[in-house]
Amino acid sequence: MIKKPCEKRVAFHEAGHAVAYIVMGIKFGGATIIPDYDEGGNCISLGHTIPHTQPVQVMARDLAVVNFSGSIAEAKYRHCSFFEYMAMSGRADFENACKMVDKSYALVIGSQPRNDLHRKFERDAKAIINTYWIWVNAIAHALLEKKTLTFEEIIEIIEIIKPKNGKNN
Repeated sequence: MIKKPCEKRVAFHEAGHAVAYIVMGIKFGGATIIPDYDEGGNCISLGHTIPHTQPVQVMARDLAVVNFSGSIAEAKYRHCSFFEYMAMSGRADFENACKMVDKSYALVIGSQPRNDLHRKFERDAKAIINTYWIWVNAIAHALLEKKTLTFEEIIEIIEIIKPKNGKNN
C-alpha cells in the first residue's frame, strides 16, 4: 500500500494555508500533517495549520482567502483546476471559505453581489499561491520530512529561499 501521495497532497494543502497566513499577516502556530488511513489504504485524515489569532480578531475576508489557499495549493500540486479538486475532496475548506464570504457579505450588503465576493476571494488566494509557489513547495517538502513545523521553522524556510530582491518568481 503506497501512502506517500496522500501525504504529499496534504502537505501541499497545509503549506498553502501557511503561506496565506504569512502573506495575510495572520499569526499562526505552525502546520502539521497527520495522515491516517482506513482499512483499504485510503487517506481519511488531513492536517492542520494552527492559528494563534482568534477568528473574531481577523477579517472574514482574510480567513476566506486563507481557507481557499489550502485547496488551491493542493489543486495546483495535483495539476487540476480548483473545481476538479473540489469534486475530489476539499469540501471542508470550501465550506469554511463560503462561511467567511457570507460574513463578509453581511458587512458589505448592497456593495457587491455574494458571488462576486466569492470569486474575488478565490482570485486573491490563487494570486498568493501562484506568487509564492516556491514557498508552498519548500514548506510542503519540509512537512513531508518532519510532519510538523512551528511558525519559526516555517519562517526560517522562507528566509533561506527568499531572494535578495524580494521577488519570489
